[in-house]
Amino acid sequence: MNKETNQITESQQKIIDAAIAIFSEKGYAASSTSQIAKKAGLAEGTIFRYFRTKKELLLSIVGPYTLKVFLPKAISDFEKVFMDDYDSFEDFLRAAFSNRIALVKKNQAVVKIIVQELPFHPEIREQIIELFGKKILPLVETKIVHFQQSGEIIALPVKTVVRLIVTPLVGYVISTYFLFQNTEQNNQEEFESTIQFIVKGLCP
Repeated sequence: MNKETNQITESQQKIIDAAIAIFSEKGYAASSTSQIAKKAGLAEGTIFRYFRTKKELLLSIVGPYTLKVFLPKAISDFEKVFMDDYDSFEDFLRAAFSNRIALVKKNQAVVKIIVQELPFHPEIREQIIELFGKKILPLVETKIVHFQQSGEIIALPVKTVVRLIVTPLVGYVISTYFLFQNTEQNNQEEFESTIQFIVKGLCP
């Protein structure tokens, strides 16, 4: 990154793009900086001008790169969901869930890296909490309170409701886009089943 302009350089962008492709295909442990350099069309030494280690390169993808490139768009798109009024909690949930699925599909390689490496790198977990928890969680909590006050959601602690919503949705995303090769029809059926499971489970 250019320290004076705080912008990602062309070479650094090539390295990050190549690392995303290699890490998502092979996994972090099975990847090498020589493979990343070859994919980027650069000398391996160029990588170490910007990243001291392979681990630092990984963390840059789920940290600073995510913060500057991935997260602003993700938050901007998600905020639009919260600007609309919804006739029911189910309508809101379907809109929010559809928005996040579109984000995953568009950035599948980056999301796959995060999913793969999250159990092995506490730093990634900390960065995800920092990047997403402070930005998106308050928006979700506000909507939950709204639907609790309208009587559509059971009166449980807000953070408990968030967990009961997020857990099946994350499970759907991981199983659909990273574990199983389902047809589009099956994906849609699973989508609807997950929505109904959450709505009925939180119904007073």
